[in-house]
Amino acid sequence: MANRRPIMLVASMGFPPDLGGVQTYAYEIAQAYKRRGLRCCVVTSRTGPRGLAWEDGVCVINVGVGSQTLVAVRMLRVLRRLRRSPYLRKSTVHVTTWRVGAAVATAGWRYFLTVHGREVVATRQPVFKWLMYRVLDRAELILSVSRFSMTECVPPRYAYKALYRWNGVSAWALQLGNKRLSANREASKTLTILFAARLIRGKNPQAAIKAFAKFLEKGGRGRLIIAGEGSERKPCERHALDLDVATNVEFVGHVRGESLVTLYQNADIFIHPHSALETFCISIADAMASGLAVISGLDGAPPEYLSQRLGFVVDGDDPGHAADALLRLYEDASLRREIGRHAALFAAEHFSWDRHVAPILDASDRPKFLTDGIVED
Repeated sequence: MANRRPIMLVASMGFPPDLGGVQTYAYEIAQAYKRRGLRCCVVTSRTGPRGLAWEDGVCVINVGVGSQTLVAVRMLRVLRRLRRSPYLRKSTVHVTTWRVGAAVATAGWRYFLTVHGREVVATRQPVFKWLMYRVLDRAELILSVSRFSMTECVPPRYAYKALYRWNGVSAWALQLGNKRLSANREASKTLTILFAARLIRGKNPQAAIKAFAKFLEKGGRGRLIIAGEGSERKPCERHALDLDVATNVEFVGHVRGESLVTLYQNADIFIHPHSALETFCISIADAMASGLAVISGLDGAPPEYLSQRLGFVVDGDDPGHAADALLRLYEDASLRREIGRHAALFAAEHFSWDRHVAPILDASDRPKFLTDGIVED
């Protein structure tokens, strides 16, 4: 007998193995929809072969990369072709950013829109701002990834249809957190401090190196692991040499899979002294879920889920603040363990991809969606 299940389309300007927050977001919500019993199809632009592929139980249609105009035209063609399918034409689309939403709206789909934040506040040119408002106007629901994102980045005129749900965390991070909660780990006299993010200016990896150097000057002992790639890689390497801490700083590049899990497992502290807007920050949430004491920058959303019991919030533009936090955690192992324990419990309770997509499923739970957006296996 045919197994008839609803379909959720996800439209995203990026998907793994390409790197970035939107790419991770698109993958995780697709998996969340799959866990909820829906069939999920992702239409995206990324590197690699164009066309259709099945990845981790999700159908991925890649329109390829190119100029902004070329990608938009290709995506519009695919969305129009899908809309002609009797199984898909009345389904719903979860749009991960407003720019890809322009193609979805033009193709005539019913859609829900995620606003992360940066992509909205950074839109300055009048023609793109006009287009953005057109996409926001037509969205049936606007889902933000944090309270900060909803209140500071969503234009007030859309407050009536906007809400927020925190993002989720990686399954491996929750598993690490559970292990830490049950383990009686002996405090180390030499800290392993982890920075894991794209090496770009806004993530402030150079500030992490400066803070680490000041930490060593004040009598701390440890090593700093820098995981990630980006335009700041070479400047960071030179910076470590200039500060005479290169022997204590290890650059491991972009790390995935078991190697990434091992980094978090062996770390004592996670540092992310960002100086640019963070509208959620999945890497901080993963660190919390892993049971690590977190030192975060104060810009954007992290302060709304970090407190004195869950981590330190510091001025990313003043490495001395982060250095003081590092030294305090170094000198007080019980405080370090207590913060990690509370952070892991908080993350397990509050950070969930299934909970994040629930408002969209609730809004989609109508006959228009559940009876027409189906496919037979």
